Amino acid sequence: MRYVMFLFVLLITNGANAMNCQKLPDCASLGYSTKDDPNCTDNGYMYCPFDQDYKVCVQYNCKALGFTESDKTSWCADLIKCKGNEKMTLCQKACIATDYTSLKELAESGHCKVVTMRSDITLPPNQGITLATNTIIDGGNHILSSSGNKGFDVYTLNNNTGFKNVFIKHDQTQSQAGLKVFKSTNGSKVTLHDTKVLVQSNDAQNHVTQVFWDGTYEISGKFTTDIQATWHYSLTFSPLTFKNADINITTTGTSGDAFVGNTNFINSQGTVKTSGVSVVYEQTLTFENSKIHLNAGNNKIFWTDGDRKFATILLKDNAEVTLSFTDLTSGSTTGTDKLAHIKFESSETAPATLIVEGEQKLDSADVTANNTANTVVLNGVTYHPKKATTTLLSEIPHSTDWEKVVQ
Repeated sequence: MRYVMFLFVLLITNGANAMNCQKLPDCASLGYSTKDDPNCTDNGYMYCPFDQDYKVCVQYNCKALGFTESDKTSWCADLIKCKGNEKMTLCQKACIATDYTSLKELAESGHCKVVTMRSDITLPPNQGITLATNTIIDGGNHILSSSGNKGFDVYTLNNNTGFKNVFIKHDQTQSQAGLKVFKSTNGSKVTLHDTKVLVQSNDAQNHVTQVFWDGTYEISGKFTTDIQATWHYSLTFSPLTFKNADINITTTGTSGDAFVGNTNFINSQGTVKTSGVSVVYEQTLTFENSKIHLNAGNNKIFWTDGDRKFATILLKDNAEVTLSFTDLTSGSTTGTDKLAHIKFESSETAPATLIVEGEQKLDSADVTANNTANTVVLNGVTYHPKKATTTLLSEIPHSTDWEKVVQ
């Protein structure tokens, strides 16, 4: 009521300044109408003081106008609040991207929990996108393409950001020095779900480059990565966790390494096929309820140098890990521990299995068994430990602590 009286006084005051005192103002010219407004509440009209047949709506029917009280923050970039009930809102701009400009604007705005692509999108050369905190890009099964000829950050990722349902392609020419396809800031958490990644580079210089840099990445769903490079393009320098993931990772080119960061495989399956080393330096790869094939082909599973140790593979409950290689280890270390370590930490009711397909440098790794349910398949021959023990991989066929399973 106070609001109506205020408008009334304001209207009279403004009108008095300009009216001819000998002639009453025309209500229509003051913005009033004799027609009903279908979007006005029953008691939401203010009537013209000079003619009560004329009225104007000052309180709208928010529901009739399409306003709701639902949470729209997951898909709406800009909200309009209804006059008279600000709890009811309407989406002015949806989080829908159809080109680079709209994708960049929405992803960087901080107003969208999910930005959905409605078409294939190509970024301009040497241009990237920064995802604001708590922002996910849903590719809608479209292709997101980028390219460059110098070092730059393609996707800068803040905390709780990531991608899903998207095919990400990057084509690098001339130099890959300083290039980061995915670069997380300040150790931020990043998620990827049902994501395919293709990275191509023709740089023949020895520029050590990784697809994933910094942060911690959790990967689920179908994850396919193909790194087609000439020289030294690796998968990651960052911690990765594969959870409920179906993995197919391939690297080609000289020294196309896989993991240069601690990596967990949980409830996952798949193959990691590298033209370089499977795991570099003193990282730890942990497997639980997972069946993973690390296929180094004509290369090595482990590599290190200097005073750094070789990596460790941990096999927990229901893990099955296959190692295929030409040489098990490579590099030199000046430290006192010059062995790669393979450790069973599985229970007797959920045993783990190690399958080894390779005969070179087996004396450069040891195997620690924690119970008699552990299984090692060494070039087609199966062994079980008789007790908890640590044995060089090369000595398992000859050790009294292990027994061969007769087929």
